[in-house]
Amino acid sequence: MLFTGLAVNAYVVSSVIKWSGQILERIPIIKTIYGAIQDAVNLVNIGKRQKMQSVVSVKITDSIHLIGFVTSHEGAKTLFKNNEKLGVYVPLSYQIGGYTLYIDRDQLTPLDIDVETAMRIALTGGSMPETKTPATE
Repeated sequence: MLFTGLAVNAYVVSSVIKWSGQILERIPIIKTIYGAIQDAVNLVNIGKRQKMQSVVSVKITDSIHLIGFVTSHEGAKTLFKNNEKLGVYVPLSYQIGGYTLYIDRDQLTPLDIDVETAMRIALTGGSMPETKTPATE
């Protein structure tokens, strides 16, 4: 009986969420914001499944670097007929949104950091997440 109740509840909740999403996608301004939120959530979920090499430093100048997330190997090849470019999503701090840049591989440096931490750093304007030390645990 408990499992039947959980299954029905899960079905009802997922149906309501799906229906709500369909309604939001019909409202002109809201659908843009809703779509951006969905994309950000999907980016984080995809990032959790990928390896650390999907977080990169994008070299703008010798002294300026941005955190980015490799999103597409094939997209750049299709768009630019170029095997040296990669699609890199660069999020904007304190906002939902960012830029997808197509950048030459030699301008990218893989970072030894997980996607979730990198996203926190990028979205909070560079604030490093707190780390626990043995004295604070």
